[in-house]
Amino acid sequence: MALNFNVQWIHGAANCAASTDPRIQTHALDPDTFVLRESKCLSFEAPFLYLLAGSQRAFLLDTGARPESGPLPVRETVTRLLSGRNLDHVAGHSHSHGDHLFADEQFRGRPRTRVAPVDSPAAIRAFYGLSGWPDGSASLDLGGRKLTIFPIPGHEPHHIAVFDQRTGILLTGDVLYPGMLTVRTADWGEYKKSAKRLADFANANPVAHVLGAHIEMTKTPKVAFPLGTRFQPNEHVLQLGKQHVIELNQVCESLGPTPVRTVRDDFILTPQ
Repeated sequence: MALNFNVQWIHGAANCAASTDPRIQTHALDPDTFVLRESKCLSFEAPFLYLLAGSQRAFLLDTGARPESGPLPVRETVTRLLSGRNLDHVAGHSHSHGDHLFADEQFRGRPRTRVAPVDSPAAIRAFYGLSGWPDGSASLDLGGRKLTIFPIPGHEPHHIAVFDQRTGILLTGDVLYPGMLTVRTADWGEYKKSAKRLADFANANPVAHVLGAHIEMTKTPKVAFPLGTRFQPNEHVLQLGKQHVIELNQVCESLGPTPVRTVRDDFILTPQ
């Protein structure tokens, strides 16, 4: 089944005080694959969350950023999207930055639900059954739908990638998305290794779509919105491709031992 990327993401508002946009926008790529976007009026980060359902369990990647006002109905939204399905739940995280785990508490204590840790590679490795860190991988069976999970530290020490064999979607969090890819100089070595790990994986597997956690680029090549932007008309599409994984690795390899700000059409490598 072809995935449906025909969606206009709600990209903020010129006047958030008067906005009637939903707190979380949802879109079904197919009947079992959902993308959720937190409103930019709640958080300029406007992170994307991913909900994948199999016949036995559902996997949610990330739980959103702290809203500046009011509730963030992540659990309510997940329950609505999976209405009528008798599934166990796993709530995981691309990494442990605060804009990806705010609603964790909504899932703690929920029946038949496990919430992944974020405090150490060892805890994450044990939770997923990873064969090693950072070079190991694990398989998570949702019931007729297998996910491959592997570490990609560098942007943040606990970062993981998730590959869905059914759809060919590779979820890359904050390591690769249409925006400003930030990395501390001290973590550059790990980031470079993770970029190569992603490229090696993409070359060896049928990666069809690469979906990250944000959109910060405009549709104009090489041009990003300023950090903190609340209103993003003319924003880049969410989905990247296998070629962008290869491109990121090539950029990292070309820079040697020190990161340098590098502007490409669809992302900007941004040392901190």
